[in-house]
Amino acid sequence: MANQLRDLLAETPIGKTLTKEQYGVKKQDNQVTITKNFKTHERESYTEQQNILYNRALFGLSVYTEEELKKMPRSKRNRILAVHKKAQVSINALKQEIVIGLSDRLFNTIFPGSYLTKQLLEHPECRSTEETYICKMSFKKLRITKSILIHRLVRQGILPRDFYQLTNKL
Repeated sequence: MANQLRDLLAETPIGKTLTKEQYGVKKQDNQVTITKNFKTHERESYTEQQNILYNRALFGLSVYTEEELKKMPRSKRNRILAVHKKAQVSINALKQEIVIGLSDRLFNTIFPGSYLTKQLLEHPECRSTEETYICKMSFKKLRITKSILIHRLVRQGILPRDFYQLTNKL
């Protein structure tokens, strides 16, 4: 788990210096023009069935209309709510793990080898996630993508193991 988090954090561009070309800035005759749009969207590469399961896990019953909910059996609603709750707990833990990893890097960068840093990094309570704390940082700020969420939810059994093989056939 720690190695996977370390790999995830290594992939994020936090703290990396980008050149003007990478930012998309061109200098022409003492004027700066922006050449890139900074919004990047993940290419949608999931089937309709995969998106339905993902949205159910992430958003629960809110993906359905009132009419659909009235027709839906109570057992199905309860299953969707249970999966949604498990997904939210898992996502909250993921957010906390990322924040812990980022704060570790911050302390190691600002106070390398200090007593405070050593105590924070070795203290078990500073390294664990807290179920009662809800991390309200956005996916965007933490650079959590749909594929990262799906990978975690599949790994924890919240989404089916064969999620990546699902097609639109019913």
